Amino acid sequence: MTQALQSKGRILIVDDSDDIREAIKTLLGDRYEIFEAENGVEALAFVDKNQVDVIIVDTAGRLQIDE
Repeated sequence: MTQALQSKGRILIVDDSDDIREAIKTLLGDRYEIFEAENGVEALAFVDKNQVDVIIVDTAGRLQIDE
């Protein structure tokens, strides 16, 4: 099997709720490599240094993107 088929996709979950992040991680964690950010500032810092395939963002509230 090639390396591309063996590697898991990388997902960043951005949500201020620990419970929501944990629920998504529980649902997807077996199939994907999961990363978490509590707000937009953390998310931007993470993606500045890391590559992800998908970002799941909670847009129900105000997303903090600056300090």
